[in-house]
Amino acid sequence: MNARFAYIAFGAMLVALAALAGDRLTGLYLSPSGGSSAGSAEISISTPDYDLHYNATTYPNATALALLETVTNVTYETYASGKMITAINNISQDSGHYWLYFMNGNLSMVSADAQTVDAGDVIEFRYLDSGLAMAYFSQ
Repeated sequence: MNARFAYIAFGAMLVALAALAGDRLTGLYLSPSGGSSAGSAEISISTPDYDLHYNATTYPNATALALLETVTNVTYETYASGKMITAINNISQDSGHYWLYFMNGNLSMVSADAQTVDAGDVIEFRYLDSGLAMAYFSQ
């Protein structure tokens, strides 16, 4: 009888926890009444070996980094200027390659954790060799 009660209590606790943290567990966010409406943004990840494309649900104040984290494994380092992505899907930057990201076709000049994303935006994360990456900054 005690074991059965423990299982029921544990199950009830899990249901309550899921209800309290539902948006964090499911990745779904509801817009506040009168706020901007949710939509989707396209996220692309490009490497020399593959291109991946995802649709991510946007929400008020969503950032490029937050949406990227909903669709893939991301590693970053935190600096005073923001978070610099150092690896996506376990593909790490090194002295010869860098991750750059583009918003709606343009190189973003802010960190991915500071770049807000709206419905319809296209975000592309590109794994580029250092020469090509640096060419974007000399334009």
